[in-house]
Amino acid sequence: TPSMPSDEQVARNIKSILNKLTFEKFESLSKQLVGCGLRSAAHAELLIHEIFEKATTQHHFVDMYADLCTFLEKHFTDNPFVADGAISAGKEGKIISFKRLLLDECQASFEMRSQLSKVDTDDEVAALRYKTRMLGNIKLVGA
Repeated sequence: TPSMPSDEQVARNIKSILNKLTFEKFESLSKQLVGCGLRSAAHAELLIHEIFEKATTQHHFVDMYADLCTFLEKHFTDNPFVADGAISAGKEGKIISFKRLLLDECQASFEMRSQLSKVDTDDEVAALRYKTRMLGNIKLVGA
């Protein structure tokens, strides 16, 4: 059997596959994604973070990322992870819900961005980036 990819290789695989993801390649790449070495809650958290970053900045693909989250929720329900210490203390050994991790990322992102609402309004680029991500956050949740 081939050796398991390192955490760094899994992270590179996740980013590489997500960078190629389009509506046309969705089916094959979503299957590649779940087969790229994901084996821990930390990998799932990284995957969710990367999906969230893309969905909040690439609004024209927000429906595709929402579909990807639905696909991944089903996959991880059928193939659950057990907490490995990367999650909040006290949950080690418990099955991790993809939906819970996704909601945690959404909440953390929203709270972080609301803290950033004090963005210097004189910095138009930062203000636009802030508005784009907040809108993306809202679109992903509503998709």
